[in-house]
Amino acid sequence: MFQSALPTYAGFHAAARCISGGPIYITDTPGQHDTSLIKQIGAYSPEGYTVALRPSCIALPTDPFVAYNGNRLLKVGNFSGGRGGSSLLAIFNISESQNSELLLVDDFPGISSEHNYVIRAHTSGEATVVKPGTGSLMPIILPQYGWELFTAVPVVEITYPKSAGHFTFGVLGIISAMSGISALIHQSINTETPHVAVTITLKALGTLGILPPPHDT
Repeated sequence: MFQSALPTYAGFHAAARCISGGPIYITDTPGQHDTSLIKQIGAYSPEGYTVALRPSCIALPTDPFVAYNGNRLLKVGNFSGGRGGSSLLAIFNISESQNSELLLVDDFPGISSEHNYVIRAHTSGEATVVKPGTGSLMPIILPQYGWELFTAVPVVEITYPKSAGHFTFGVLGIISAMSGISALIHQSINTETPHVAVTITLKALGTLGILPPPHDT
């Protein structure tokens, strides 16, 4: 449970609920809601009701021994989808001052060394492509009680039989939601047509993020 209109901490608590994989309850006073924050928790289904977008597993801290007063960033990971699915990593600054850290790509749970990954930060929208197992580091600076939620999706590489070229992309799910990758049900690729056909099935409506965007080769 949390209050969406709670000063300072509302986004912090919302991100914790979204990464948790559990139920999400809002206990606002009637008429006192932060609708922009609530819209980042779920999305509308084609039938018109709201769907809470939750990862497939239960979240766990990457380091369970971070003390409340340890002056370190708290990192909580989760996973969405089956084999070849996507990883989520929430970062929370629980200290009473600005804090910074270098994140390892391998901090993301369930990622495979067989793929490159697109990693996107929810609050800034910044994205980068990285390869696990290479010691790649990402700097993060969070203000007091700040937070960030990262999504790491495998990069798909397609080689078209009728062309010497190829293209790559990563499907990020509904990018307006914190755990929008959880809206992804299925994706498939067909190279037997005159053009490469990529089919993506979502369980809710919203802006689909694809990076880098696919293009003809």
